[in-house]
Amino acid sequence: LRKPVIFIYTNEILKNHYKFVERTKLFANELGTSAINIDNIKNLNLDKFLKINESKYNDYFRKYISVDNNMNFLYWEKVIYELKKLKYI
Repeated sequence: LRKPVIFIYTNEILKNHYKFVERTKLFANELGTSAINIDNIKNLNLDKFLKINESKYNDYFRKYISVDNNMNFLYWEKVIYELKKLKYI
């Protein structure tokens, strides 16, 4: 079940952790949305941020979550599988 993601940051985070904010913006862009600085909100329309761009979502899933474009084999499952093979779990 797909759920929308809202990426937020604050002026303080921007000031002290600029690279984190840049990565947040990149991930938001990957999903077809933008990050919100909650310290600078004026008349925010959340409906815009609650829509899921199916094409971008599928691309993101293939790129960051699935393994070798296999939509049924998730990255963390691959990590657990490999650790079990090495007898770490």
